[in-house]
Amino acid sequence: MHTIARLRFPTHLANVAQNSRTGTIIVFKSTNTRCDFDVFDNGDAAGEYLLAPFPDHYYAVELDDEE
Repeated sequence: MHTIARLRFPTHLANVAQNSRTGTIIVFKSTNTRCDFDVFDNGDAAGEYLLAPFPDHYYAVELDDEE
């Protein structure tokens, strides 16, 4: 896998990589509090996902700190 780009948007950061064996494109997006990734077979779908900010509503799992 090799990195194609690291991008900074007003709403999130994104890392784009490509699997050199299969050609699939992996997009990892993040903010200070959230992250997500997806795998794509074509650049158009990856580009749409890459540009889209995180939705306003989401589900989260919070774990209590354990000592």
